[in-house]
Amino acid sequence: MSPIVYLFVALAVRRRAELIVGLCRAHATARRKQHVIGWGLVALAVALVAVAIALGAAILGLLVPIALVIGVVMIGLAGHIVRVRSIDHNTARISNGSPRLREGLPDLPGRLW
Repeated sequence: MSPIVYLFVALAVRRRAELIVGLCRAHATARRKQHVIGWGLVALAVALVAVAIALGAAILGLLVPIALVIGVVMIGLAGHIVRVRSIDHNTARISNGSPRLREGLPDLPGRLW
């Protein structure tokens, strides 16, 4: 019961901030490549399940969770350019990003990055 209560409370008190960050061509290409590789590994995991069943090769089934976990992690990492550490009333603090990226962010009152 407590995870359900936590879910409702978390949804009620959460805060959101939208930050649009531009990437240079090299970083945008690297991010896109990471997405493609991640989805490719997820597709490979699905295909390995089908092949393992068709061939009756249980050893191939052992590769499925490895490919799936690595693929999902790569997709997740590629999806986050910056990570928000905390959000106050008018300020969002990020926990990563290069100095060049931070220089390009808007200069707002209370800016702490």
